[in-house]
Amino acid sequence: MKHILTLTCASVLALSCATDLSAATPTTKQGDAGLKAQVEMLMKRVNELEAKEKAIGNLTDKEAVTSGNNLNLKLSGQVNRAVLWHDDGDHSNFVHVDPSSLASTRFRVEATGKISEGNMAGGAIELGVRPNAAENIDVHRANDNTAYPKMRIAEAYFDSKRWGKVTLGHGWTAASCTTRYPDLSNTGAISSGTSVGHLAGGTQFVDKTLPSANPAFGAVAANKATTNGGAALTVARVFNDLGNGTGRENRIQYDTPTYWGTKLAASHVYKGRNDMWDIALKHASEYMGTKIAFQAAYTHNLANTSFINAADTVLPAKYTQWNGAIGTLFPIGLSLLFATTYRNWNVDRARDGKIYYGKVGYQQNFFEAGKTALALDYGHFENMFLNTNSATNNANIRQDFVGKTYGAGLVQHIDRIATELYLSARIYAMDGDSNDNARYKDITMVMSGIRVKF
Repeated sequence: MKHILTLTCASVLALSCATDLSAATPTTKQGDAGLKAQVEMLMKRVNELEAKEKAIGNLTDKEAVTSGNNLNLKLSGQVNRAVLWHDDGDHSNFVHVDPSSLASTRFRVEATGKISEGNMAGGAIELGVRPNAAENIDVHRANDNTAYPKMRIAEAYFDSKRWGKVTLGHGWTAASCTTRYPDLSNTGAISSGTSVGHLAGGTQFVDKTLPSANPAFGAVAANKATTNGGAALTVARVFNDLGNGTGRENRIQYDTPTYWGTKLAASHVYKGRNDMWDIALKHASEYMGTKIAFQAAYTHNLANTSFINAADTVLPAKYTQWNGAIGTLFPIGLSLLFATTYRNWNVDRARDGKIYYGKVGYQQNFFEAGKTALALDYGHFENMFLNTNSATNNANIRQDFVGKTYGAGLVQHIDRIATELYLSARIYAMDGDSNDNARYKDITMVMSGIRVKF
């Protein structure tokens, strides 16, 4: 751009001189002043265009530049909407939902700037917009009145290729999503790894030892299952995926540089009156066309709280936890995932929490539009929440609480417009302790929807 404009100025100057010579007219002071003014005006324009070119030179066509500084500003997000049919064993209905907190509707603004070669700083704000979140929808409660938008991410960071990354603010802790990210099945529009409890998360189990009931509009059926404290016994509570650390918190986190596809991360949270810290090992690589992803983490949580009664009052529920997952994607399109979690509750008489999860997937370009991804999975969730009575606190903890789920999913990618169409079916089953008189009907769900990324 600079050279073109400079040549243009030179051409104008040469043309002016040639015109003067052809006219055989002696140069005057007035003519010199006019020519000088034209050249100065053109050079000023060259400098303005050079400054603009320098400001936007490092940006892609999907990014913008902020005014008054050298930060690059990027806007991104997604819209995910679905139709959910769910059956609690007594009643069923169709509802229109935002299907999952992991793949929820959201928008994100991120600013990044280069400090020096290999060193940069940035910040991000991410808000969730989830009318009718599936975790809040039951068969007899088809409308979620939760106010949105809600904050997901608000953080700033310094990132160095040599020294690593330091992040401060509200975001994912180091051990979060440990059993999700190694999922290479390409079915994230539905679920990733162990995040299977979101899809019909608000559906409440029915106690089949009680007579069937058809409640008034907006009321809860008398045969709906509850915890000892009276809270709704829902899919999201039994199939609790918070085995992935503590999720998003106000934390400080350090990630080492990546060596041979491997890095360490550690974070600290102060919540309530106690600390929480975690550490994670993360690896991603490719060998002879086979992709491998592995994560393992330890969480020491003395600050957690758990919803335990009908009023959703929170009481301390401290624990330590190990979890990990390994996923592979072979060149033929076959993917495998295994994930596990072990949680040691720091509460008297509470049984250990456990998750065992497996997933097999297959993806292939059957159509020109993009890959078609299919997956089958199985999950075993045991004691991943505390079933206590707020009046007596730890005295009535159930000795065993086991949930099992079987699922199938299909995702059709349309690469040209960054869109995914999906269909998912799943069964959730739950068993209580042998001393528990209640028995529970299975919950069945079918969900179909669309996710558009931008």
